[in-house]
Amino acid sequence: KQQEQKLSLLFNQTALAAIEWNADLEVIAWNSAAEKVFGWSVTETLSLHASDLILPQKVKPREIPIIKAPLTSMGGTNNINENVTKDGKLIICEWHNTPLVDEEGNIIGIFSLVNDITERWKIREALREKEEFLRSIYEGVDYPIFVIDVNPDGTYLWADINPVAQHILGINLDETSGAFSPKLLLQKLAKGCLGKAEECVKTGRTIHYEQVLNIEEKPTFWLTVITPLKDIDGRIYRLVGTCTDITQRKQFESALQ
Repeated sequence: KQQEQKLSLLFNQTALAAIEWNADLEVIAWNSAAEKVFGWSVTETLSLHASDLILPQKVKPREIPIIKAPLTSMGGTNNINENVTKDGKLIICEWHNTPLVDEEGNIIGIFSLVNDITERWKIREALREKEEFLRSIYEGVDYPIFVIDVNPDGTYLWADINPVAQHILGINLDETSGAFSPKLLLQKLAKGCLGKAEECVKTGRTIHYEQVLNIEEKPTFWLTVITPLKDIDGRIYRLVGTCTDITQRKQFESALQ
């Protein structure tokens, strides 16, 4: 009796939606957290089928087999599904489903713990879209961009260079399996850039500098801008550099002189 009371207390007071289904996917138990997530009261849900409670019409054919999976798997399942509330609102939920087994070892139902992750999912999707947008810019611009990671111990790691920079420097990261290091860069560029990177980290400000590099045996002039990126604690964790070819401008200035 004490054990039943403990289980009942846990079932009703957990912050997660807790649902017990029978082998026909009909509701046996439904806690108050499930009421908040899905909008159905306990009395409304008893003996109702899962497809009538939580599944949007468009996903029923593919989601019902997923819900039934614990009935044939002793290990249980974890999945993220699109669900629907009583008032028709679409939500994203994270499900942890465990088969319920009787004394003879037969699976007689499913116990589910459900977490509404709709807001977290929206934030993640927004971040993913933003990353894709920034990646398209990074790969699509017609000037070199490089990224240097700043480790907590004060060391630096060449993280990436965009396709334009790879083309100018004659580097193909696909052929190196992403094993990018200063050795792949022109030594003068790597040495000079890391020196400026240290200056950027020490001052905490964006820096500008000019340098001359021999590209295809020809001297070219570059204006480089290195910008520090800070985390929420104010530590500089990454440097982003952009390079502009100013060779024509330098030649023009020389001609004017």
